[in-house]
Amino acid sequence: MPRKSTEAQVSELLRNARMRPILPPDLPAAELVIWEATVSAVPVGWFQPEHEPLLSQYVAHIARARAIEKRIANEDTGTAAYCRLARAAAIESRAITALARSLRLTKHSRVRADVADSMAKKTPRGKPPWET
Repeated sequence: MPRKSTEAQVSELLRNARMRPILPPDLPAAELVIWEATVSAVPVGWFQPEHEPLLSQYVAHIARARAIEKRIANEDTGTAAYCRLARAAAIESRAITALARSLRLTKHSRVRADVADSMAKKTPRGKPPWET
């Protein structure tokens, strides 16, 4: 089997290199903060290029949910506007949850059940010493 040239090795390495997703140029400021927080919370290579549309939607839904929550805070409970906003918030929450699962961002998709069980058993119960 012939040896690969250095040039071939470097090009293969670059082809297989895992990088962070490319930031969309038209992202609003509110979504930019969410994008950065989401991308920096996972290891490099977690997202592949084909995940970028899902990630963009995830970020947009979070920004929209936050805007709806701000509007809900200014409404009186029981009004028609409050009910409309509450329904919209519920729809956004379901979309965020579905996208988070698809992108494997939930705790359940990142920690094996046996590891979670072990962590739970090691976690002390009751108040921390500094709160007693």
